[in-house]
Amino acid sequence: MRGDVYPIKALKDRRGHEQKVARFAVVLQSDDLLLSTVIVALTSTSCAPSLNRPEVDLGDRGTTRIMVDLITAVDWSRLGEPILHLSHGDLQAVDTAIGNVLSVGSQPRRTGP
Repeated sequence: MRGDVYPIKALKDRRGHEQKVARFAVVLQSDDLLLSTVIVALTSTSCAPSLNRPEVDLGDRGTTRIMVDLITAVDWSRLGEPILHLSHGDLQAVDTAIGNVLSVGSQPRRTGP
């Protein structure tokens, strides 16, 4: 379900700046889109603060930032059992961050004269 937070298995074949540690993933994909993969944003407790990385409280697991600038599709089998569902306010912050990162809902930028 969109807004659910899942533990995600660490990447074994990481590249570049990808993390190899276990973390959480937030489902961004619409509940109406049923695929074998799911679109998620990864979380981090150590990434730099940013307007595009809303901070959320995971209860007894502490706070984390949702890295909306690291959206990816993963196979459902990479996700564990959901640990919680984001609040309405947290989902709004995620939606705002997605809009900023992907320029959704904004005026097209001019690239020429």
